[in-house]
Amino acid sequence: MREIANEYKKIKQKTPGEVDDFSFVDIDGDTHQFSEYLGKWVIVNYWATYCEPCIASFPILNKVASHFKGNAVVLAVEAGETPHHDLKKFVRDMKINYSVIPTQDSVMFALGFIYGVPTTFIVDPHGEIVTTHMGEITINDLDGSIK
Repeated sequence: MREIANEYKKIKQKTPGEVDDFSFVDIDGDTHQFSEYLGKWVIVNYWATYCEPCIASFPILNKVASHFKGNAVVLAVEAGETPHHDLKKFVRDMKINYSVIPTQDSVMFALGFIYGVPTTFIVDPHGEIVTTHMGEITINDLDGSIK
């Protein structure tokens, strides 16, 4: 509980839009730094396997990941603590074509407080959060955000 309280204090002290660098391990076990994506648009989508609006967003995020490849990256943070084997099967069955990050402390509050899933943050190439969206993501929600 103290760890969550400390993370919340850090979030409250952040400058709006600022993303601090953090590390994470993707579903394949590879370690990354958020700073690796500077120079690209980053769509960070917090979701869960049991969440219908999250699942409804997958086709849009797949299209964005394909269409903007080279200019944008989609990072899907699974926030439901699904066991790793089950998560890999779910990702394969749902044909998700972008990076999936299993639940881990380093990413849960990295961009701000998550009040529910799905929550999506759009980060510009300079590392600044330009918009946040809670709920199912549509192409209209992303339209004009990614250039």
